[in-house]
Amino acid sequence: MLTGFINKHCLPETFVETAEQWLIPLANNLHRQYLLAKEQGKNTLFVGINGCQGSGKSTLVDFLANYLTETYHQVVV
Repeated sequence: MLTGFINKHCLPETFVETAEQWLIPLANNLHRQYLLAKEQGKNTLFVGINGCQGSGKSTLVDFLANYLTETYHQVVV
């Protein structure tokens, strides 16, 4: 998954380290939060992403959506 994502977004190979250290744990935590919300009868988890122009918000969101869809078969919109 990471190789295809890196190629699609023209990212450096060092992105693998960033993903493994920060983004995958974040995605796994979001999935846990979603499961907790679902136990409480909520079907949706809203996540806000904030940052200045060019900081990687779109890349982050695309990574999270791809990871959660491929790993947990979650619907992300």
